[in-house]
Amino acid sequence: VMFDYNEDTNENLTQGGVLELPAIPDSFDWNAMVESEAPSEPPAASTRQSAALVSGKLLVLSEDSLYLRSLKRALSHQHEVFTTNQLSKALGLLDAHPDLNLILCDLQDKATSTLELTEHLGQYAPHLFGRVALLVGRRLGAEAAELAERLETMSCPRNALYQAVEEFIQQRIAPPQ
Repeated sequence: VMFDYNEDTNENLTQGGVLELPAIPDSFDWNAMVESEAPSEPPAASTRQSAALVSGKLLVLSEDSLYLRSLKRALSHQHEVFTTNQLSKALGLLDAHPDLNLILCDLQDKATSTLELTEHLGQYAPHLFGRVALLVGRRLGAEAAELAERLETMSCPRNALYQAVEEFIQQRIAPPQ
C-alpha cells in the first residue's frame, strides 16, 4: 500500500519515477492480498482485527492523488475516510462533517493546499486547528518546513508504514484513559 524509499537518493526508483519493487516469488498467495473496493465505511466491530482500535472520521488532504488513494485504501479498514486534493473541497467536507476526528494534511514539497487550509483554519475556525495532523515528507519548501516545525508534535512521516500511521491516528482520536 505505501512504500518506504529514500527520497533524497531516489533509491529503488527508476529515472522515470516508477517505483521498482522486489521480485515476487512464485509461491506468493495472491488470494490473501485481494482487497475489497467497498465504500470507505469502517467495518462493524465484529469484523475488526483489533477491538482495542478506535474508529474515527478522517479528512485527508493531499495534492498527490496516488498517495491519497493508497492512504484511503489503508485507513478505510478502520476509519471513515474522506479524501480530496483541493482546498475548496476540503472546506466543504469540513462544513458537511463537523464531527471529523482528525484532519490529516500531506506536507510535501510546497504543500500549497495544506498551507492554505491551516491558514484558513487559524483565521476562521481555530476550534478545528487542534484536529490538524501532518504527514511530513522530506522535501519541503520554506513555508512547509516552518509549519512542520510548529506542529512537530502533530506530525508523522509521510512514508511511514501503515501500522505507524494507524498508531499515530489512534493516539490522536482515542478517548483519554
